Amino acid sequence: MEDPQFMVELAGAPPRGAAALKAVRAVTGLSLWRSGRVLDTGSATLVSDVPFEVASRAAQVLRRAGVPAQPARGRLPGRPRALCFAVLGDRPLSGQLPDQV
Repeated sequence: MEDPQFMVELAGAPPRGAAALKAVRAVTGLSLWRSGRVLDTGSATLVSDVPFEVASRAAQVLRRAGVPAQPARGRLPGRPRALCFAVLGDRPLSGQLPDQV
């Protein structure tokens, strides 16, 4: 039996502060500019097709920075496995996720 996959979604209107930008960057590996664009949408999936532990950890890092995020069961069809190299550890962009950003 295959493990169910999870994603991390924005769960409301996020703040637009430096901590929020850095948290999105740490989770997704996006530039600060692109992280800001993601936050501007107000509704986005930041991480897709990852194990629950990874989704939970990513959501925790985002929430500590004030970004309303929640793990959800499922995956986005057609999306790459990792929008989140730092969380998955496949090819770390900035090492492991920090406890606080």
